[in-house]
Amino acid sequence: LQSISLKINKLIGIFYNIKNKLSRSALKILYNAFIYPYLTYCILLWGHCPNSHLNCLHVSQKRAIRLIFNLKPYSHTRSFFVEHNILSLSCLYIYFTAIFVYKFLNNLLPPFSNFYIYSNSVQILNTRHSSVIYPFKTRLKLIATSLKILSPKIWQLYVPTSIRNITDLYNFKIKLRSRLSLLDPDTII
Repeated sequence: LQSISLKINKLIGIFYNIKNKLSRSALKILYNAFIYPYLTYCILLWGHCPNSHLNCLHVSQKRAIRLIFNLKPYSHTRSFFVEHNILSLSCLYIYFTAIFVYKFLNNLLPPFSNFYIYSNSVQILNTRHSSVIYPFKTRLKLIATSLKILSPKIWQLYVPTSIRNITDLYNFKIKLRSRLSLLDPDTII
């Protein structure tokens, strides 16, 4: 994560040198073209790390937002994340995890034999949550933050039923992104 942060900081330095020559919309396009891919690449694997490890990336993302919108070094960025529909690092992890679960539930992924277990295979009674992924319980902190354990919780907490029932992946992404952009950028999973 340190190496990703260093790459992003180098790009921020380049952006700083050209920020007076480009418009805000052009800087936002450059952010989406150069910084966003570093923040999202394999986020399902490292996005559940402790906040102490992710802090360097979180700070780098905030620096980029401050640069794009010409803010002072220690000014708050929450309103700029919300206004411009930019997802923070923690919201990006929630977003991509929810997409992974959606693809799994709608058979859009290659087959995983026992990655998730449905609640109806564990419960005897047929309840309204029987078609939902069963949330495993564990005492070990290392396993508790894994994708298999954390993703059912994210699906239940951050994806409302109205968005879960969307049958088109594209519309699901749009609705989910607009919902997550309203969350606090410092959201802790």
